[in-house]
Amino acid sequence: MAIPTIDFLTRNLRHGVNRRTGIFGFLGGLAGIAGVSSVEATIAKPPVDCRSTGMQCLTGAECCSGRCITKSDGTARCARKTSNRKKRKKRDAGDGAAPLQCTVCASGCPYTTIEDAIAAADSYDTITIAAGTYDPVPRDAWVNGSITIDKNLLLRACDPHDRPVIVNTSSTTRSILIYIGRLTETYDCDDFAPTAFLDGLILQGGPTAERGAILAGCNANFVLSNSVVQGFSTVPATPHDYAPITLNANGSATIFNTRIVDNTGLGTTAATAFLFYPLQSNASMTITDCEISGNAGGAAAIVAGQYGTITLSGTTVVRDNTSTGANGGGAWVGGPSSALILEDDATITGNSCTTLGGGIYAGTDATVTGVTSGKVLLNAASGCANYYSDATSTCILS
Repeated sequence: MAIPTIDFLTRNLRHGVNRRTGIFGFLGGLAGIAGVSSVEATIAKPPVDCRSTGMQCLTGAECCSGRCITKSDGTARCARKTSNRKKRKKRDAGDGAAPLQCTVCASGCPYTTIEDAIAAADSYDTITIAAGTYDPVPRDAWVNGSITIDKNLLLRACDPHDRPVIVNTSSTTRSILIYIGRLTETYDCDDFAPTAFLDGLILQGGPTAERGAILAGCNANFVLSNSVVQGFSTVPATPHDYAPITLNANGSATIFNTRIVDNTGLGTTAATAFLFYPLQSNASMTITDCEISGNAGGAAAIVAGQYGTITLSGTTVVRDNTSTGANGGGAWVGGPSSALILEDDATITGNSCTTLGGGIYAGTDATVTGVTSGKVLLNAASGCANYYSDATSTCILS
């Protein structure tokens, strides 16, 4: 299967395509990247804007030869096309490539901090992070993250079987752990649209109140795969509240094979427990083969803001989440022209809220598709346990 380029993925996600063919092609490439020293993807026809031999790459689909190989210096570059005879010889003899040196580790690597590795990296670089605990220092107490990604980068575990833990134990409150976008960006949109690929990471909330794990700024995009987001406590802020994972205007995100568990929203306002919040306009998020469970706070586990679309697909399960201050326990789809799509075997079950729609609450101008009694079930609320529609003022699934 062809693996899409960053530009291809960004364009399709931003325009709400969210089709599993393109997404899974890239994520299949990530699965191949983790734990091996070379990345090869054979494509039937090179892209028109393909990268020549020797140029930096993230996946083989970007290269005219279809091969993106990790070199001994840790960079990945397009390689020459390998003949079938050479491939068979290499396969029969075994791959004798030396293990890839990690980019970041406590000692013996080029960098000891993730922040320094990002600052030194060029766009399209891959940063591999060794096992261990990383405690980045917050940049400030507002938008910028402890770790800021302002270029197209792939950050992944050096060993997929021993994932690094990134945690903020600073006493500074309201600090985003990972911010994707410009350092100076607040809420003004421009044409700057970085894409971050995060694979095989454990993002851990610290002992103090924080603003969340990931914030994608305006126009920014990210892919989060094979990871864990846990233990974050989000607090109300002005002018916007943030969740453990927040997607801003015109952004797009794909979350695959990831657990988002045991996060807490402090306070009673609606925006303090948003795990997913496409804020403002035209944001889209696809969540595939994920577990979202044990989260509690003032709002539903999943929230779609205005013109935002959230798609749950594969075996994704939203379960045992609790909302104490708003409608909807599993999902709140209340923003103007917002949408929730359930595909495949995705389920919303065992969630609760103190008002309407323990499983799903849909606002007057929202669209919800793919809901059946087998997918949204066993939720609890003071009124309408499973699915309430404000447009018709009726309980769709009791």
